[in-house]
Amino acid sequence: MLKNYENIIYERTTARYAFISYILSIISIGLTVSIITAVLFYFFVRDLKTINRNSLKNIRYQDVLSSDHVNTVNNQQQEQDINAYEDEEIK
Repeated sequence: MLKNYENIIYERTTARYAFISYILSIISIGLTVSIITAVLFYFFVRDLKTINRNSLKNIRYQDVLSSDHVNTVNNQQQEQDINAYEDEEIK
């Protein structure tokens, strides 16, 4: 009778430790994923800041497209004329 009781106690203890081990493994996996995500996010933000800083330094006034709508329409018309002329030359 005592052996049965001891076996039940051991089984419960084993089940308890297995459950605790399962919970701890889930927590450790979650922490690992969180740390990796945080590191990747840090490098992503750092690179994004570097890209934005460099691109803002390299912009010149001449590079900015004119806000004049007439110039934009004229440029588009010229491009269409050039494309039509090239298409006619190919034929």
